[in-house]
Amino acid sequence: GVLIFFVATIAMLIFAAATQGFFLVKSRWYESMLLLLVAFTLFRPGFWMDLLHDPYRDTAPAELVQTMGQVEAESTLRLRMEGEDAVGKLRRFTVLLPVPEGASGEDRLAKLGIQTYEQEGKILIDTVTFGS
Repeated sequence: GVLIFFVATIAMLIFAAATQGFFLVKSRWYESMLLLLVAFTLFRPGFWMDLLHDPYRDTAPAELVQTMGQVEAESTLRLRMEGEDAVGKLRRFTVLLPVPEGASGEDRLAKLGIQTYEQEGKILIDTVTFGS
């Protein structure tokens, strides 16, 4: 928390210096632009890394078992699901799925209490056990 407070304070001071055109001495226009770029980088540090490496990777639902087998244990998968609820209303939601220890993707899904099946080229969730 202290590090975040310190970096945010520095970023706010740099932003104020850039918008007012005065850091230690009167800033030129390109120095103000550079200060704005530095302030943006301090406020949102993940922006530049996201340009180099995509933080999320989309995989087809048919590859869920293979994906579960490939990711590291104790990490999380973000699943975007779509389907009907208990009364037949269409529902879309996102779930952070913890990846447990397991030898394969099937073992990991079984430990989570999720059973899937394939029908007409779609992966459907058949059963979700209580508390999973």
